[in-house]
Amino acid sequence: MASRLRAAKEDDLVPFRTFLQGRRGREFRALTRCLRSERFTQLTTEWRATLTEIRDNSNKGGRRGRASRAPAAEETLTARQLAVERTRQAFRKVSRRGAAITPDSPPESLHDLRKRCKELRYALEFFAPLHDKAAYSAVIGDLKKLQDCLGDFQDNEVQIEEIRALAGAMIAAGPVFNGAALPVGTLLAMGELTAGLAASQQAARAAFEARFAAFASPEAQHHMAVLLAREAQ
Repeated sequence: MASRLRAAKEDDLVPFRTFLQGRRGREFRALTRCLRSERFTQLTTEWRATLTEIRDNSNKGGRRGRASRAPAAEETLTARQLAVERTRQAFRKVSRRGAAITPDSPPESLHDLRKRCKELRYALEFFAPLHDKAAYSAVIGDLKKLQDCLGDFQDNEVQIEEIRALAGAMIAAGPVFNGAALPVGTLLAMGELTAGLAASQQAARAAFEARFAAFASPEAQHHMAVLLAREAQ
C-alpha cells in the first residue's frame, strides 16, 4: 500500500508500521496464552470426549436403531435431488437480492449479496461431480467475477474503517514513538491510503451493475437451467 502513495512518502508510514507490529505482537502473545491455558485444554478434551460418545452411541444402535424410526423427508432425497434443491434455492436468493440493489442501496445490501453468493458457490462446488461440466464452468465463471467485484467493495470498506480506527488509537497512545508525538505526516499518509481505498471501492461499486447483469443474463440463466436439468436426471 505504501508504494501507491503519491503526495506522501513511504517513510511517513514507518510509525504506522511500528504501531501495527507492536499490536500484532501483543495479540499473538495473548493468543498463545489462551491456547496454552487450562480452559482451552479442558475445552478440547471435553469436545473430543463428546464426539467420541456420540460416535459410540450411534454404533451401539446399529441397524435396529435406524430401522425402528421412519425416515425423515430429507433422507428420501437422492444426491441429485438434494443438489437441485440447494442449488436452485441459493441461485434464487442471489438473483432476487441482486436485482433489488439500486445505486441508492446501502453498502449492507452488497455485503448481504456477497454472503448469498458464497452459499451458491458452496452448493455448486459441493455437488460439482453431478454437474454438466460446460454449464458448471460457465456459471462458476460468471459467479466468480461477481464475487470478486463484491469482495473488492467490502474489503476496501473494511480497510478504510480499520485505518481510521487505528489512527484514533495511535493518537490516543500519545508519544510512543521514540518519545515523540505521532508525526503529522503519518496521519496525512494514512489519509491518502484511505482515499485510495475509497476510490477503489467506488470503482467496484460502479462495476457491480455490469457484473450482476452478466450473471443474471439470459445466457447465464440458460446455463443454470442446463445445470439443474442435468442434476435432476
